[in-house]
Amino acid sequence: MSCEKPMTENQKFYGNKLYKFMMVNDVLTKEQMLDYLGWDKNKDRQLRDLISAIAKKVPVISTSDSRGYKIAKTKADLEQVEHQLREFDKRISELELRKQPLIKFYDKFK
Repeated sequence: MSCEKPMTENQKFYGNKLYKFMMVNDVLTKEQMLDYLGWDKNKDRQLRDLISAIAKKVPVISTSDSRGYKIAKTKADLEQVEHQLREFDKRISELELRKQPLIKFYDKFK
């Protein structure tokens, strides 16, 4: 079962535009990206969807202890990539723990 919706042509256009902007910059805040795309703050959800789509293709770094997003491009980014991976592993572990009571409930009433 897939939860992914296919991207529209409009989303692809803005996704490519954002990707190119991220490639020529270091760390970018959501505000900077929204401004670059000509969007106001009410497009925050759409921006996060674009960032998510880009992060499924290239290594996007966005850790809880730093502000902004960046694409890892060089060996110098390795430490931040490792930090991002540790955060993902921790989040996955937490979600697995929260998933267990739901599975038990589901199995009980299935």
